[in-house]
Amino acid sequence: MFGTKKTLILLGLFAGLALMLAACGTGAVETVVVNQPGEVVVVTATPATEPSLPGMIESFADVPEDVLIQVCEDVKNAVEYDDATRMLTLHLAAPFAPVMQLLSNGWASPLDQEWMVEQGDWDGNCSTWVNFHDLAAEDSPIFNVENGTGPFKLDYWRPGDEIRYVRNDNYWRTEPMWEGGPSGPAWYESVTTKSVDEWGTRFARLQAGDADSTYIPRQYIDQVEPLVAEECDPVTYECTTVNPNGTLRLYKNLSGGNVSTDFFFSMDVNKDSTFIGSGSLDGAGIPPDFFADLNIRKAFASCFDYDTYIKDVEKGEAIQRNGPIPPDYPGYDPNDPAPVKFDLAACEAYFKAADVDHDGIPAGEDEDDVWNTGFYMLLAYNIGNDVRRVASEMLKANIEAINENFTIDLLAMPWPAYLKQQRSGFIPLYRIGWLEDYHHPHNWVQPYLSSAGAYGGALGLPEELQAQFDSMIAEAKALIDPVAQDTAYKAIQRLASEEQTSLWGVIPVGRHYEPLYLEGWFNNPSYPCWFAYGLSESADSPDPKNFVEDTIGDPETFDPAYMYDTASSCAVWRMYDPLIHTKAERYDEFVGQLADTFDISEDGLTYTFHIREGVKFHAGGDLDAHDAAYSIVRGMLQDRAAGPQWMFWDAFFGYETVEGYAIDKANE
Repeated sequence: MFGTKKTLILLGLFAGLALMLAACGTGAVETVVVNQPGEVVVVTATPATEPSLPGMIESFADVPEDVLIQVCEDVKNAVEYDDATRMLTLHLAAPFAPVMQLLSNGWASPLDQEWMVEQGDWDGNCSTWVNFHDLAAEDSPIFNVENGTGPFKLDYWRPGDEIRYVRNDNYWRTEPMWEGGPSGPAWYESVTTKSVDEWGTRFARLQAGDADSTYIPRQYIDQVEPLVAEECDPVTYECTTVNPNGTLRLYKNLSGGNVSTDFFFSMDVNKDSTFIGSGSLDGAGIPPDFFADLNIRKAFASCFDYDTYIKDVEKGEAIQRNGPIPPDYPGYDPNDPAPVKFDLAACEAYFKAADVDHDGIPAGEDEDDVWNTGFYMLLAYNIGNDVRRVASEMLKANIEAINENFTIDLLAMPWPAYLKQQRSGFIPLYRIGWLEDYHHPHNWVQPYLSSAGAYGGALGLPEELQAQFDSMIAEAKALIDPVAQDTAYKAIQRLASEEQTSLWGVIPVGRHYEPLYLEGWFNNPSYPCWFAYGLSESADSPDPKNFVEDTIGDPETFDPAYMYDTASSCAVWRMYDPLIHTKAERYDEFVGQLADTFDISEDGLTYTFHIREGVKFHAGGDLDAHDAAYSIVRGMLQDRAAGPQWMFWDAFFGYETVEGYAIDKANE
């Protein structure tokens, strides 16, 4: 059942820090303990089944009104404010290390409460919050408008074409963000984000000097190489001239490892989906549970040519993944589990071993199963993303080469429509990326494997396996000892590999191209896009006061509490300010932003922020402490499906959703 918090037995190691997988499974937890020299480590846990008691509430729709009001009050008590002293105080149920990273991103950017109410948004009354819970993106009053405090204001948004921001000439910052950092109004008078899906058009604009920043898929870097004038060290920023006639500066081997693109299976597709053809095992479609068969998942994984993809698409600058956890994190070992190998013979063998029709006969020996009937399905990716298109074409070609009765059609979709179809469970197989929210393995296993994860929630894993992953994730996150943490996350990595929960791709080694006239860039892997506020251009720029970036895809929303895609994050990041900000290249050091000072209690449970005076929202309102509190509370109660608010529920209450918290509250 979605939404019941588990009691976690952690051998007294970290009492009360069962912070996360509040929303997964029922019943008590049976803990499996492994004794190792010098330590005792919890590695897995399996929920013990427990029948529902008469009268127990299992659906959010059945939670009584008085409980819903109390849920709201609980959130408000965790997010206190005092306008007189301009203090915002956050109370956590248990220590949670990534809190500062959460607050340095855009999700909790303060909103003008009074202005929001005027636009028809929630007024802060605990008796009405449910009316604003889990709305569609376009139902937010700030879906396509903004009222932030950031260095840029929205001029216009023409979906599918471009977004133009203009400089906030009254920007509040008067002192540098850090030594040598930016202050005052931005250098640029405007920033224009153009949606240019076709690479040839973007490349022509790059050659002509019409764009300051261009999305360059890795497979096209050979075309760009003649334009590179300087190659630079991303640590020292020292550059060497390689082509005196070039126009670009190149930084190679950027650290971070914070982004990946993978194929995701849906093992329980919506029966109304048009992506599965006939919806039956008749050669004209696939059944909704097609990918619930482990052999089918392993067949697809074995049919992808990883080495060729790395060589031709990533130009040799990538690392094959062997599970959800990327390199250089606890739980990662390049050889344990062993990465999947491209092997067409193995791919065929897995297809023949499958039992899609559930009659107990392997497909290779069954006239009514997939090897003999064949199948048809759609594989989706987002328009303009040539890297994902090429990967999808490679997988399609190899699958179809195995059996002439296997057919996969590719479908390129606009980004917002793509996200809606994915989140609604309509797409059986899709390729999509993950940009980490904060630097911790939890921020990879949760979205990939948790029942409430951005992608894990759409996997449709068998109930027992899903409960096992949920328990393991919750336990691993509660560990602070590095050795114990590594052991726990490695167990998750192994199980994900054994079950082939996804077709993992590669982690690219980063590159950054910029025109020679651009100044002020630095590498911070936690930034969703270029830090335009900190950039400037030299006098030889063709248009030094207007920054133009060519990219792909549209934002899903301008609502900070709702956005959970890169395009939306970039938009919010420019128009709004967070409470705190990461310091230059560091993603683990912070400086004050809308909070000019901050303090953390010794026990890690209380965070206090002094809200900066003299800050105005773009519409003219004054920033107060209650605005900062309102924004966090509003987001946590809004809590749209597959959105960012799981991180705040995780941090404050040890849950993943407001619905899970409310159901447990009703059953107390």
